[in-house]
Amino acid sequence: MDANLADKQKAMEEFKEKLKAMNLTPEQAAQILESMNAAELRYIQQNKKKATERPKRGIPDW
Repeated sequence: MDANLADKQKAMEEFKEKLKAMNLTPEQAAQILESMNAAELRYIQQNKKKATERPKRGIPDW
């Protein structure tokens, strides 16, 4: 359990170092990720789904 906690702390320190190199705070990084997620959701919603099967001719759709 202690090794897992130490790994998480080490990963967090590496993350903070990378953010420092980019001149970002963790809050700014979170804000960027949230805006990217929102843009991705809008993109997915705007794409119209295509029909998987062509409707059969001569047979009513109802």
